[in-house]
Amino acid sequence: MTSEAEVHSLLEKARRDLRSSALLLGDGDSDGAASRAYYAMFHAASAAMAARGEACATHAGLIGRFSVLFVQTGLIPKVLGRALNMAEKTRLEADYSRGGLSSHAASSVLADAERFVEAVSAQLSLPMD
Repeated sequence: MTSEAEVHSLLEKARRDLRSSALLLGDGDSDGAASRAYYAMFHAASAAMAARGEACATHAGLIGRFSVLFVQTGLIPKVLGRALNMAEKTRLEADYSRGGLSSHAASSVLADAERFVEAVSAQLSLPMD
């Protein structure tokens, strides 16, 4: 069984990731900013899953299960579910490509991450069935 403390810890980690992303973006590190923004979303989704007593071993598993439990049921808007998928792709590009992301791309991922973390936080303040 997942503790409420674990859920809060994951949400706090998501919020730290958002702050780190903004700092990295401000420092000109678009790749790092996009990566941290994705991890903010990942940790928020992990918190939502933990609140349901579920955990996933892989990023793809978490994203897929989150979609089933939260996006397809309408608890989280579909646009944010798509944003999570795009953020993962952008993070992979940022971490493994030689080119580097534009500040505009990183800013977009950060803005999506802020909306995502906010939506998940709001959802978790509601009673879970």
